[in-house]
Amino acid sequence: MVALVLVACGDDDGIGPADLGATPDAFVEESDGGSIDGGVPADGALPSDAAPTDAAPPDLGPPPRGIVLGTGQLDWEPLPADGTLELVQGSQGGVHLTLALQLWDLDPDRMWLRYRGFLAETGEEVFTPTERIIGRGGVLLKDDHLVRAGDRLVLDELLLPRGELIGQDVRIEAVAEPETGEPVHASVVVTVVDEV
Repeated sequence: MVALVLVACGDDDGIGPADLGATPDAFVEESDGGSIDGGVPADGALPSDAAPTDAAPPDLGPPPRGIVLGTGQLDWEPLPADGTLELVQGSQGGVHLTLALQLWDLDPDRMWLRYRGFLAETGEEVFTPTERIIGRGGVLLKDDHLVRAGDRLVLDELLLPRGELIGQDVRIEAVAEPETGEPVHASVVVTVVDEV
Protein backbone atom coordinates (compact mmCIF):
# COMPACT_ATOMS: atom_id res chain seq x y z
CA MET A 1 0.00 0.00 0.00
CA VAL A 2 1.05 3.61 -0.42
CA ALA A 3 0.64 6.13 2.40
CA LEU A 4 0.68 9.95 2.09
CA VAL A 5 0.69 12.48 4.86
CA LEU A 6 0.95 16.29 4.42
CA VAL A 7 1.04 19.12 6.90
CA ALA A 8 0.10 22.73 6.21
CA CYS A 9 2.71 24.99 7.72
CA GLY A 10 2.43 28.65 6.74
CA ASP A 11 2.12 29.89 3.17
CA ASP A 12 3.17 27.42 0.47
CA ASP A 13 2.92 28.81 -3.01
CA GLY A 14 6.37 27.39 -3.84
CA ILE A 15 6.26 25.60 -7.16
CA GLY A 16 9.08 24.83 -9.55
CA PRO A 17 9.76 23.16 -12.89
CA ALA A 18 10.29 19.44 -13.44
CA ASP A 19 10.30 16.85 -16.17
CA LEU A 20 7.37 14.53 -15.45
CA GLY A 21 8.24 11.79 -17.90
CA ALA A 22 5.69 8.99 -18.28
CA THR A 23 2.02 9.27 -17.46
CA PRO A 24 1.57 8.19 -13.81
CA ASP A 25 -0.34 5.10 -12.74
CA ALA A 26 -2.24 6.99 -10.02
CA PHE A 27 -4.37 8.96 -12.49
CA VAL A 28 -7.91 9.39 -11.26
CA GLU A 29 -10.50 10.41 -13.79
CA GLU A 30 -13.76 12.25 -13.45
CA SER A 31 -15.61 9.08 -14.46
CA ASP A 32 -16.04 5.98 -12.31
CA GLY A 33 -12.77 4.45 -13.58
CA GLY A 34 -12.78 1.06 -15.25
CA SER A 35 -11.50 1.08 -18.79
CA ILE A 36 -10.33 3.75 -21.14
CA ASP A 37 -10.86 3.68 -24.90
CA GLY A 38 -12.70 0.47 -25.66
CA GLY A 39 -11.80 -1.94 -22.91
CA VAL A 40 -8.14 -1.26 -22.13
CA PRO A 41 -8.08 -1.22 -18.32
CA ALA A 42 -7.03 2.10 -16.77
CA ASP A 43 -4.10 0.36 -15.04
CA GLY A 44 -2.89 -1.10 -18.36
CA ALA A 45 -3.16 -4.71 -17.15
CA LEU A 46 -4.54 -7.27 -19.57
CA PRO A 47 -7.24 -9.71 -18.49
CA SER A 48 -5.81 -13.09 -17.48
CA ASP A 49 -7.28 -14.72 -20.61
CA ALA A 50 -5.76 -12.13 -23.00
CA ALA A 51 -2.85 -13.33 -25.10
CA PRO A 52 0.20 -11.05 -25.12
CA THR A 53 1.11 -9.53 -28.48
CA ASP A 54 4.17 -7.89 -29.98
CA ALA A 55 2.05 -5.02 -31.29
CA ALA A 56 2.62 -1.52 -29.92
CA PRO A 57 0.00 -0.36 -27.43
CA PRO A 58 -2.74 1.84 -28.88
CA ASP A 59 -2.32 5.61 -28.64
CA LEU A 60 -4.97 6.55 -26.10
CA GLY A 61 -4.39 10.30 -26.50
CA PRO A 62 -4.31 12.70 -23.58
CA PRO A 63 -5.76 11.59 -20.23
CA PRO A 64 -9.34 12.65 -19.54
CA ARG A 65 -10.24 15.56 -17.26
CA GLY A 66 -8.99 14.86 -13.75
CA ILE A 67 -6.22 15.08 -11.16
CA VAL A 68 -3.25 12.89 -10.21
CA LEU A 69 -2.00 12.89 -6.61
CA GLY A 70 1.74 12.90 -6.11
CA THR A 71 4.32 14.55 -3.91
CA GLY A 72 6.91 17.29 -4.36
CA GLN A 73 7.77 20.65 -2.89
CA LEU A 74 8.77 22.37 -6.16
CA ASP A 75 7.27 20.11 -8.81
CA TRP A 76 5.04 17.06 -9.14
CA GLU A 77 6.78 13.76 -8.44
CA PRO A 78 5.13 10.34 -8.51
CA LEU A 79 4.48 8.71 -5.17
CA PRO A 80 7.30 6.33 -4.17
CA ALA A 81 6.98 2.87 -5.71
CA ASP A 82 7.25 1.25 -2.28
CA GLY A 83 3.97 2.89 -1.20
CA THR A 84 5.48 5.12 1.47
CA LEU A 85 5.34 8.85 2.09
CA GLU A 86 7.68 10.66 4.46
CA LEU A 87 6.40 12.70 7.38
CA VAL A 88 8.20 16.07 7.20
CA GLN A 89 9.12 18.37 10.09
CA GLY A 90 7.82 21.89 9.39
CA SER A 91 9.53 25.16 10.27
CA GLN A 92 6.86 25.94 12.90
CA GLY A 93 7.30 22.68 14.81
CA GLY A 94 4.48 20.65 13.26
CA VAL A 95 4.74 17.69 10.90
CA HIS A 96 3.11 17.23 7.51
CA LEU A 97 2.94 15.29 4.28
CA THR A 98 3.98 17.17 1.15
CA LEU A 99 1.50 16.81 -1.72
CA ALA A 100 1.36 17.80 -5.37
CA LEU A 101 -1.26 17.47 -8.12
CA GLN A 102 -1.27 17.13 -11.86
CA LEU A 103 -4.34 18.91 -13.26
CA TRP A 104 -5.65 17.62 -16.60
CA ASP A 105 -8.12 19.67 -18.64
CA LEU A 106 -9.01 21.96 -15.71
CA ASP A 107 -9.01 25.77 -15.49
CA PRO A 108 -7.12 26.76 -12.31
CA ASP A 109 -8.57 30.28 -12.13
CA ARG A 110 -10.40 30.57 -8.77
CA MET A 111 -10.20 26.79 -8.24
CA TRP A 112 -10.76 25.32 -4.75
CA LEU A 113 -8.25 22.66 -3.71
CA ARG A 114 -9.01 20.47 -0.71
CA TYR A 115 -6.92 17.76 0.95
CA ARG A 116 -7.95 15.48 3.82
CA GLY A 117 -6.12 12.65 5.59
CA PHE A 118 -7.54 9.64 7.43
CA LEU A 119 -6.20 6.53 9.12
CA ALA A 120 -6.93 3.85 6.52
CA GLU A 121 -7.88 1.20 9.09
CA THR A 122 -10.37 3.22 11.14
CA GLY A 123 -11.36 6.12 8.88
CA GLU A 124 -10.48 8.59 11.66
CA GLU A 125 -9.47 11.98 10.28
CA VAL A 126 -6.12 12.83 11.92
CA PHE A 127 -4.90 15.63 9.65
CA THR A 128 -6.11 19.21 9.62
CA PRO A 129 -8.09 19.64 6.37
CA THR A 130 -6.26 21.89 3.91
CA GLU A 131 -8.34 24.20 1.71
CA ARG A 132 -7.25 27.01 -0.56
CA ILE A 133 -8.31 28.92 -3.63
CA ILE A 134 -5.67 29.06 -6.35
CA GLY A 135 -5.32 30.95 -9.60
CA ARG A 136 -3.23 30.70 -12.74
CA GLY A 137 -0.22 32.03 -10.81
CA GLY A 138 -0.37 29.07 -8.40
CA VAL A 139 0.33 26.38 -10.99
CA LEU A 140 3.06 25.43 -13.46
CA LEU A 141 2.21 24.91 -17.11
CA LYS A 142 3.60 21.64 -18.49
CA ASP A 143 3.28 20.35 -22.06
CA ASP A 144 -0.35 19.27 -21.83
CA HIS A 145 -1.32 19.72 -18.18
CA LEU A 146 -0.81 21.89 -15.10
CA VAL A 147 1.07 21.12 -11.88
CA ARG A 148 0.36 22.33 -8.35
CA ALA A 149 3.20 21.47 -5.93
CA GLY A 150 4.20 22.16 -2.35
CA ASP A 151 0.83 21.71 -0.65
CA ARG A 152 0.87 20.34 2.90
CA LEU A 153 -1.41 18.13 4.91
CA VAL A 154 -0.65 18.82 8.59
CA LEU A 155 -0.99 16.16 11.27
CA ASP A 156 -3.28 17.18 14.14
CA GLU A 157 -1.09 15.99 17.02
CA LEU A 158 -3.91 16.53 19.52
CA LEU A 159 -5.68 13.65 17.77
CA LEU A 160 -2.65 11.45 17.10
CA PRO A 161 0.95 12.02 18.24
CA ARG A 162 3.49 11.84 15.40
CA GLY A 163 5.19 8.76 16.87
CA GLU A 164 1.95 6.80 16.66
CA LEU A 165 1.47 7.71 12.98
CA ILE A 166 4.75 6.21 11.75
CA GLY A 167 4.16 2.89 9.98
CA GLN A 168 0.40 3.42 9.68
CA ASP A 169 -1.53 3.44 6.42
CA VAL A 170 -3.16 6.77 5.64
CA ARG A 171 -5.83 7.55 3.03
CA ILE A 172 -5.32 10.93 1.40
CA GLU A 173 -8.18 12.50 -0.50
CA ALA A 174 -7.86 15.45 -2.88
CA VAL A 175 -10.61 17.46 -4.56
CA ALA A 176 -10.13 20.11 -7.24
CA GLU A 177 -13.25 22.21 -7.76
CA PRO A 178 -13.04 24.62 -10.69
CA GLU A 179 -15.11 27.80 -10.67
CA THR A 180 -17.23 26.27 -13.44
CA GLY A 181 -17.80 22.59 -13.98
CA GLU A 182 -17.90 19.58 -11.71
CA PRO A 183 -15.25 18.84 -9.05
CA VAL A 184 -12.77 15.99 -9.63
CA HIS A 185 -11.46 13.66 -6.94
CA ALA A 186 -8.39 11.51 -6.27
CA SER A 187 -7.58 9.23 -3.36
CA VAL A 188 -4.52 7.19 -2.44
CA VAL A 189 -3.39 5.08 0.51
CA VAL A 190 0.24 5.37 1.62
CA THR A 191 2.29 4.14 4.57
CA VAL A 192 3.74 6.99 6.60
CA VAL A 193 7.48 6.81 7.29
CA ASP A 194 9.97 9.03 9.11
CA GLU A 195 13.40 8.72 7.53
CA VAL A 196 15.08 11.57 9.41
